[in-house]
Amino acid sequence: MSTGNGQPGEPLVPAPALLDSLRVLEYGESAASAFAARMLGDLGATVTKVEPPGGSELRREGYTPDGGDSSALFAYTNAGKRSVTLDDTSAEGRETLRRLIADCDVLVDSHRGSHWQELGTDFEALPGSGRCGLAVSITPFGRFGPHAEWAATHLTAHHAGGEAYFFHGGIGYDRYPDGPPLRVPASIAELDAGSAAVVGMLGWLAGWPEAEREPTFLDLSWHEAAMSLCRQDIVKWPNDRYLDTRALREVAVLGLVECKDGWAEVLPAQQHMWERLVEAAGNPPWATELGETADHRIAHTEELNQLFEPWLRERTRHEIFDALRDFDVPGGPVRLMGDLLTCEQMRLREFLQTVALPDGTTAEIPAQPYIVREARGPAWRPGPASGPEPAATPSAGEHSEEVLRDLPAAPAAGPPPSIRASADPPRPLDWLRGTRVLDLTWYQAGPYANMILCAFGAEILKIESHRRIDPFRHSRRHQSVSLADRKTDDWIDKGYRFNEDNMGKRSVAMDISQERGRDFLRRLVADADVLIEGFRPGTIERLGLGFDRLIEVNPRLVMVSLSANGATPPDGHMSGYAAVFGATSGLSGLSGYDRSVPAEYRGPLDQRVGTAVAMATLAGLHARDRSDSAIHVDVAAQEAGAALVGDQLLEWQLRGCVAEPLGNRHEQLAPHNVYQCLPIEGEQAYLVIAVETDEQWARLAGRIGDWRLDPRWDARARKAQEHTIDEAIADWTRERERDELVEELQALGVAAAPSATARDLYLDEHVRARGLWESVEHPRMGHLEVLALPWLVNGSRIATEAAPTLGQHNDYVYGELLGVRAEELAQLVAEGVAH
Repeated sequence: MSTGNGQPGEPLVPAPALLDSLRVLEYGESAASAFAARMLGDLGATVTKVEPPGGSELRREGYTPDGGDSSALFAYTNAGKRSVTLDDTSAEGRETLRRLIADCDVLVDSHRGSHWQELGTDFEALPGSGRCGLAVSITPFGRFGPHAEWAATHLTAHHAGGEAYFFHGGIGYDRYPDGPPLRVPASIAELDAGSAAVVGMLGWLAGWPEAEREPTFLDLSWHEAAMSLCRQDIVKWPNDRYLDTRALREVAVLGLVECKDGWAEVLPAQQHMWERLVEAAGNPPWATELGETADHRIAHTEELNQLFEPWLRERTRHEIFDALRDFDVPGGPVRLMGDLLTCEQMRLREFLQTVALPDGTTAEIPAQPYIVREARGPAWRPGPASGPEPAATPSAGEHSEEVLRDLPAAPAAGPPPSIRASADPPRPLDWLRGTRVLDLTWYQAGPYANMILCAFGAEILKIESHRRIDPFRHSRRHQSVSLADRKTDDWIDKGYRFNEDNMGKRSVAMDISQERGRDFLRRLVADADVLIEGFRPGTIERLGLGFDRLIEVNPRLVMVSLSANGATPPDGHMSGYAAVFGATSGLSGLSGYDRSVPAEYRGPLDQRVGTAVAMATLAGLHARDRSDSAIHVDVAAQEAGAALVGDQLLEWQLRGCVAEPLGNRHEQLAPHNVYQCLPIEGEQAYLVIAVETDEQWARLAGRIGDWRLDPRWDARARKAQEHTIDEAIADWTRERERDELVEELQALGVAAAPSATARDLYLDEHVRARGLWESVEHPRMGHLEVLALPWLVNGSRIATEAAPTLGQHNDYVYGELLGVRAEELAQLVAEGVAH
């Protein structure tokens, strides 16, 4: 068990209902909208789910126990909700729907614009109608744009977002060099969109219910949520004409390695980590000779990997993990679903919570990936089972009588429905205006979280120095700058990838390894609302800047600490990277072309963690306002990853196994795969096809016209003939233009999309129409093409500006905020405190 002070001891208490007076209506069929609404329920909101008379299609998506009415995916994304059923094709059902919307504070929807036109309702006019203040649309390609009405599935929308084209690399690519781009498993791309939606909703709700908010609609697509997670890789194309592919996704030494009973991730990314790994392996002389420096290790990667192999093959995953933990080297086992249930770290942190299933049995699912500690109170973790009783997954219509009994009358009909053609000009947001955040993070996860808060209107002060420079400040494209050149001042501030996670912030050079620097930081803390830090647990305390010390100068501080495994023992002291959390969270073990080799995760997982950090920070602000207490939020990156595979963990408990990894295939659907087309500008092009219904299959088979394909095959027959179907489609697409095939199949109502490259996304007419590409002027790099954040707010992207140069705002911070005179600041620069 874990206490609020991060030490073994008393269990967590049930989480308070931070949003207990918030009414949320979920009207949709997707895992994205369901997950988003459930996470508001985890924070205490009352969530009502609208289903058709036969129950949501999501109830039948994926594994469903025999005789059950809820799939594992449905149960995971709907625990704790109320369910009402209505027929929205009837006049009575539509009237009831309008009354439900008028009686909610927040509407979460997953229907395309054409559906609302059929209902005769203008979605954008719903906020301000009755009680409803916020309407959120989560669809595969957004409410408007050339592709808004495209047929889509998890497979096609994810591939269209860019991550798949360079997934997975490393050893997976080495073993399958001819394999196509690969999807992330299960429903993760939809859960990504749901997570992004929650962050947007919590931003709008900041200060709620006291804060005044204009009626607002949010438009978020799965596609753009996926693009935002890949932002640092996508911008390589417009800014450096560099196209990332699977062949280029290599870790210099080790990384994903095979061992006695499976796989592990070993990632000694820095010199001191390498030296400790060599010590853990018994100090073999070849390790010192071939791996003396990073440049040596890059030159001798293949030899070092071969020489380490006997040491790895003699040990189990957990024996390797024990050695890494003892010698403080980043890494961990590639966990399978059963391993998550027995993971000591997750158990001690009470990450898994018990939920009741419709058949009366119980199971465990992930809660939210952070623990909240009140300075003058207990520690707790939000989740579907935060209260004393397990949260229940509702049966279809279980609460119809209760919910519909006292509904108010529907408001007068609004304007006739319409769908815009393009985004309005960007505009700034003021949701967090007056909130000051101190950013002590680097790389991707923490900076991305802070940039989101900045976009919502907070003032972000990035605390950094030449002594500890964010590596991405001098990171251009992959290995384009030598390690020696990266140490020169000339390369600092020329990392456009840094720009992608730090736009709009203010930078102050402040060396907190020196006591004077720490004193200045304490003075900033006194007037700050939030401090977000990403040091390894224990480091910030050794600097005298731990939570218990900082609340002495600010008793209303929200402090957010991000680490690989959370701050609690036994694994709290370990550092980590995206590839490590991918392994330990269960993501890697579910990913791959087959079970022979798992996939290694990279940057997009960091952005997923950053999304969780932003969510946790906004929840922390709600907790502070409710308790009038300083708040410490402990975020674990591996838990953020594991929260995205909760449906798979539940499936494992229900059936004793999971179907994944399946490559690009699906357990029930066929065809469901990726197929080669003619190259585009020298790069292999791929078409993604997913058929969900017999009608779609008949149209596809008829268009292909291959004697091997029978248009009459039903789903069971198609799955039995999947190999033959894939061969016939591959023969059909191989000599065809990808984009022509996409248009041809979409015209048939068949879900098809490109497996998009960064170049595709830069040129994409749909992405352009929705305003996702913007330009900024950087003080040192000049003109940069950047990706906006994924939310459209009342039809506009959120305005931004370039990331700051190192120390760009020294005069503002030291002069205006801290009262330091110009001559004193010059002396601080000379002493290295402000340099």
